[in-house]
Amino acid sequence: MTTSIGGGISLSGIAEGDTILTVKAGSASKQLPVSVYRNLFPRFTAAELSPVDDASYDVEYSGGTWKSLGGTSLSLEAGEYSLEDSEGFAAGGNIYFTLVSKSDAAVFLRTNDSGENKRKTKASLPAGEYTLTFACGKSFSGVVTPIIRKL
Repeated sequence: MTTSIGGGISLSGIAEGDTILTVKAGSASKQLPVSVYRNLFPRFTAAELSPVDDASYDVEYSGGTWKSLGGTSLSLEAGEYSLEDSEGFAAGGNIYFTLVSKSDAAVFLRTNDSGENKRKTKASLPAGEYTLTFACGKSFSGVVTPIIRKL
C-alpha cells in the first residue's frame, strides 16, 4: 500500500490506522499525527474516463450537457465512509461521483449538488452492494483523484 500525504510524501507498506510520522531536517525534528487509509474507489475505464495511475483518472469531456460517463459496482461493509477528491470537488462543480445503494436506489454519497440531491461527502452506510457513477457537465479536461475511505 502506498499513501500520499499532502501530495509530496508517500508511505509504502504501512498498516491502516493512526500513527506518528517523524520529520527530521538537520538537528530539528517534528512529530506529526498521520491517519493512513486505503482508497476503496474501484478501478474502471469508461468513455472519457481513463485510469492514469493507482488512484487517478484522466477526464476528457467536450460536451455541453450533463452526461453519465460510466460506473461500476462495489461491495462495502457497514460503517462511516467519505467520498472525496484530492483536488476537492465543488458543491456546484461540473464533475461528480455518486454512490447509490443497489437494493433501494438510495443516494448515500455525492460530490456535488444536483437539483434536490444535495452534496453529501460523509455518511453511515449499511453493508451491501453499491453502484458508483461518474458524470460530467460542460467541458472538462484534467485529472481527478476520487477517494472512498472508511472512517
